Amino acid sequence: MSESFTVQLWWLYRGGKHPPTAPPTKGSVDPYVNRRTGKFGVKPNNPQLEAWQHQVALQVMAARPSGWPRDGAYRLDIEYQIRRARERIGQKHVKHKPDLDKLDRAVFDALSGVVYDDDGQVSEQSSKKVYGFAVGPPGAKITITLLDE
Repeated sequence: MSESFTVQLWWLYRGGKHPPTAPPTKGSVDPYVNRRTGKFGVKPNNPQLEAWQHQVALQVMAARPSGWPRDGAYRLDIEYQIRRARERIGQKHVKHKPDLDKLDRAVFDALSGVVYDDDGQVSEQSSKKVYGFAVGPPGAKITITLLDE
């Protein structure tokens, strides 16, 4: 029998002009040159990504059953709640940004070292974007299942 647990996360507003409509994504990177060493590097171009990944990791650690193995195969079911803009009232499906694969990348990386050692251990996955509450923060509902060997 497979073991699983579910975590409901809300992305809390952290300053800026407008509250976020969706959880942060992991996508593009910006190149930079280290002034001290002169070496090139890249950094995520989403300033809220690190805080979102930290929040995901902390809440999943709190909900994870004790003795949870990190060396198995896993299934992730993720439902992203996107806040509906007024002009989208009446639309059933979320057909605009953020990209689903970039939302997944942020969560998969946040769970590395917490649920599993590497995101390559995720064997099955299901993700979708849905409109959440008309008022309230966006978020994600994550169900993690340890697959039977």
